[in-house]
Amino acid sequence: MLATLDDTPLPIGLRDIPAIAIRDLSDSRTPEELAQRVADTLRGEPSNAPETAFHLGRAPETRFTGDSVPSEVSNPRRSRRIVIASLIVGCLILATIPAVFVINEVASEYFKRGADVEARRKAGEVAEEAGKAAEDARRAATAEDARKAPEAKAAEEARQAAAAKAAEEARQAAAAKAAAEKAAAEKTAAEKAAAEKTAAEKAAAEKAAAEKAAAEKAAAEKAAAEKAAAEKAAAEKAAAAKVAAREPAAKVGAREPAAALACEERQVIAWLEQHGAYNGQLDTSIYDDAVRWVARGEPPTKTRSQIAKEEAVWRKKYPEQKLTPQTSSTVMVQGQCVLTQRVDSFKRGSDGSRKNDIFRIVYTIRTDDPRGPRIVAQEIEVLRR
Repeated sequence: MLATLDDTPLPIGLRDIPAIAIRDLSDSRTPEELAQRVADTLRGEPSNAPETAFHLGRAPETRFTGDSVPSEVSNPRRSRRIVIASLIVGCLILATIPAVFVINEVASEYFKRGADVEARRKAGEVAEEAGKAAEDARRAATAEDARKAPEAKAAEEARQAAAAKAAEEARQAAAAKAAAEKAAAEKTAAEKAAAEKTAAEKAAAEKAAAEKAAAEKAAAEKAAAEKAAAEKAAAEKAAAAKVAAREPAAKVGAREPAAALACEERQVIAWLEQHGAYNGQLDTSIYDDAVRWVARGEPPTKTRSQIAKEEAVWRKKYPEQKLTPQTSSTVMVQGQCVLTQRVDSFKRGSDGSRKNDIFRIVYTIRTDDPRGPRIVAQEIEVLRR
């Protein structure tokens, strides 16, 4: 800094200040040495360090040492005091700068804390004012609610009454709808039942007509068969009479054919009853040599001897048997008489057990055999009770 001052020209008025000799401070290494030098200077004692003199306002080439002192330097002690005072002021300034910074930081922190405290205080006041305002608003609302409570109660009661009325109307509408749907369903069911009844009556009428036609056809066939049988019997009788006129009576009797069986319900039932078909004493001679047999679990064809053997076993197992016809009908089919019966069966076993069943039995009887009527087919079906 001194070198800079030494090279800088001084303003007018300061150039006439006498030169001040100062010691060269380049050899100072520590603050202790600097203090020692300052103390020596104040006491007026010389220092061992070389001195360098400069004249304020002079050019650098006018520097001098202690051996050549210009005439202007008339008071060396005063110059030293000025230099020392300058040094002390500089040291004080250098020492004050950190203190200024510290004071500045402390003051900033203080003012910052003060600002925070002020901000918290203002925030507390604002919060307190807000709380007071909220409390006032709550009290006002409470008072308003208390004032409006009767009106609200009346409105709620009116709303509940309206809701109840709407619910009742909805219930009545639902009940009316359900009743209408029920009436429609009953009407539909009645119409359906009437339609089914009409269809059943129509089917029954058609069935009755068909049965009537079948009965008429059967009666016509029966009448034709009876007529044919009568004609055949008359022809046979005429032939027998003719033979009797030519041959002895004993011989004629030996050749006389068996009586014909008309396909009439009472005659066929009487013929079966005559041969024990209903009381468990069946005469198997009324069966043909080979009979078509239709029964569950039975072979499709049986011979007369097989039927006789089975009948004997059946009589031993059930000594008492009885068949009671409930319905019967006869019809000619391809020149053969077909008897269809629904019979109730009662059997008492040899062990005392009883058994009741219902059967549907169909006999197919050949009536044109010279040996007499023969059963050529029989169908047996067990019906539910």
